[in-house]
Amino acid sequence: MSRSIARDLRGRYGEQHRIVRAESGADALDALKEMRLRGDEVAVILADYRMPQMNGIEFLEEAMKTYPAARRCCSPPTRTPTPRSRPSTSSTSTTTCSSPGTRRRRSSTRVIDAQLDAWRLEDYQPVHVTKVVGHRWSARCTEVREFLARNEVA
Repeated sequence: MSRSIARDLRGRYGEQHRIVRAESGADALDALKEMRLRGDEVAVILADYRMPQMNGIEFLEEAMKTYPAARRCCSPPTRTPTPRSRPSTSSTSTTTCSSPGTRRRRSSTRVIDAQLDAWRLEDYQPVHVTKVVGHRWSARCTEVREFLARNEVA
């Protein structure tokens, strides 16, 4: 399923954006860290709620530490089918089941388009150097320096 989604995204956004797909949340976090080291910008991070090793929300929380300015989207958790909620196997239900996928694909591209537009409007410019101005031994300056160090701000 994720390969199909990545193929669709490359078809729609591939000319202007690089689409990266990962097999699990941990692999995706590693890819994001590598991209950060290369100095790449990330506009939108998509996650499926059901992922190996961690759910989509946990993944996005971790991803936010690497790319705080990136827009984030997570597919909603799907209910596990119960005997009462399972669709019948008739041809009419098959037709009905295929149509929401098309609607879902259209609505997801609208969501991604909106996220890309919002990301472009933010005009996020990373801060390359941060300098704390104040007395060298000031308690407040020490607090600020420690805060910046904890948040990996140079």
